[in-house]
Amino acid sequence: MSQDSKKTKKGAPKRKTLVQLQSETTVRDPAAHAKNQITELDKTAQRSLAKRKSCTEQVEADSKELAHVESQIQSIRRRYDALCKHLAETKEKRELVIKTLESCVAEEKSIMGSTQSIVHTRRVDDAKLSRAMATSTLVQARGFGVGPDTTFHQTRGKTSNLDGSLPRLKSTSKSKTR
Repeated sequence: MSQDSKKTKKGAPKRKTLVQLQSETTVRDPAAHAKNQITELDKTAQRSLAKRKSCTEQVEADSKELAHVESQIQSIRRRYDALCKHLAETKEKRELVIKTLESCVAEEKSIMGSTQSIVHTRRVDDAKLSRAMATSTLVQARGFGVGPDTTFHQTRGKTSNLDGSLPRLKSTSKSKTR
């Protein structure tokens, strides 16, 4: 057995390389063979040129598209930067408004507290004044007062005597003689 016709372990013939196949075959008409090779070489060159031209055109188209996308990115970035600046200013204003509102609320609570204490004091004073005016009006209408200095005054001491009688009362008002 020759080396070319050896079989592999699986029983299939051994694969040959292109160089081995070309060395084993001979060309009948070398001129026609050369002409075919030149034609194939021309076709391959034309395909390569067409592919190069297509790739060049695609690169140019992609470059134009990239330039367009870059211009859009710059346009969007300008608007985006302006929006970010406006947002930052708005946040600062909002923080300022919140601080102002908190101070106003605290001041309002303080004012309301002092107002409530003033209102309470005024109500108490008004009640005292109304009571004093009513007492004065009644004293003028009756001709006598009912205050502690105008009525009987008890002496300090026991509330009842040993014999069960009530304690003596002192009269502090001048009694009228009839």
